[in-house]
Amino acid sequence: QILKGGHRSTVTSLAFSPDGTFLATSGKDRRLCIWKRQLPDGSSQDIEPFFLASAVDSSHKRIVWSVHFCPTEPTVLASGSRDGNVKFWTLSEAMVDGVLHTEAIEYAKFVPTLEAVDNKVEAVTSVAFAPLQPSKSQGLLAVGLENGLIQLWQVPICPNGNTDMATLPVVAAFFDPNICHIGSISKIGWKPQESKEARHLTLATCSSDCGSRVFRVHILD
Repeated sequence: QILKGGHRSTVTSLAFSPDGTFLATSGKDRRLCIWKRQLPDGSSQDIEPFFLASAVDSSHKRIVWSVHFCPTEPTVLASGSRDGNVKFWTLSEAMVDGVLHTEAIEYAKFVPTLEAVDNKVEAVTSVAFAPLQPSKSQGLLAVGLENGLIQLWQVPICPNGNTDMATLPVVAAFFDPNICHIGSISKIGWKPQESKEARHLTLATCSSDCGSRVFRVHILD
């Protein structure tokens, strides 16, 4: 299947929801597109499996470099952009005139702060939710920046269009610049958890500096 009607410029990132129902794509056109699967895997019916369920034309002010779904909540995703913002979206579905409609609703955002750089806004090039079960509607998000720095943020998780309990994102950790990259972060990814009781996570990063790095992140109570 060729996905049609989505973007008008280069597509920069994509991500499936953990249950495989949704596919999010983002691009240089600043558009955030949500594609929905309308057929079960392996179906032989003559119908294309994915269709454009929702689109936000100006999801950010600049290129949207990264999108990622929360691994425990299939209707929650984050996006990161050259405009320096990280935004959070919840997918809400409702029947309208007998037709099920999907809407991507922005419910929170933040700008990663840079210590000792006069709070300069830096382009966000990669975002990734940690594979943790949300605690009190809070999750952990890794953020990669164009200057090579890495940050962790405690962020609100608001599934199924429920934005009433959204809280402000709070920084959880700044990685020491001496162990970060010297070029733009290309991709951030978490290793799947082997045990729900594990108190540490593994985070991998790659960069335009020709390097890849692996970090162990300890989770504190």
